Amino acid sequence: MGSSEGKWDFGSFYSENPDSDTFLCKVLVAGAVTIYLDIISRIDIQQKPDEPEDYAQRVNQIFNIFLEECSGDKCTDPAAFDPFKNDPALQETKVDESLKQEYKNRVQQLSADFKKRFKVFDCQEILGFDPFRYAEYNEAMQAFIEEGKWQSKCNECIQFIVKKISRKR
Repeated sequence: MGSSEGKWDFGSFYSENPDSDTFLCKVLVAGAVTIYLDIISRIDIQQKPDEPEDYAQRVNQIFNIFLEECSGDKCTDPAAFDPFKNDPALQETKVDESLKQEYKNRVQQLSADFKKRFKVFDCQEILGFDPFRYAEYNEAMQAFIEEGKWQSKCNECIQFIVKKISRKR
């Protein structure tokens, strides 16, 4: 992809949990954000001289807004989220509509492939439980979670997205 090494240092990356009972698989969201980063790497963004660029913070913000806007019943299509309007670095930049359409097309394809493979978009449906509500489950479910076998499903999602993203360009 077009991201330059060092520019997108995610050592301080964090992901918030949407205030919703259901939310998109974070790996799918990361795939969509990666597509976005690939596309904006082709835009000459004029950095404000008085503000140092904090790439990780921009990605944190876009990622977390994406999760929030597509949580619950708010959004059933990940391609409907528009990262261009949520990126503070692009507030004063005119983005060519062809780039926006490319983003939408690539995310639609990624989402369709993901849904074909995993049948759903929601993390909880993929795993069979909400990983952020551990304390609310009974002992049997907590034991299942602690066993960690469910992590293979997460790894499968990660491998799927990485393969799809690395092939598309």
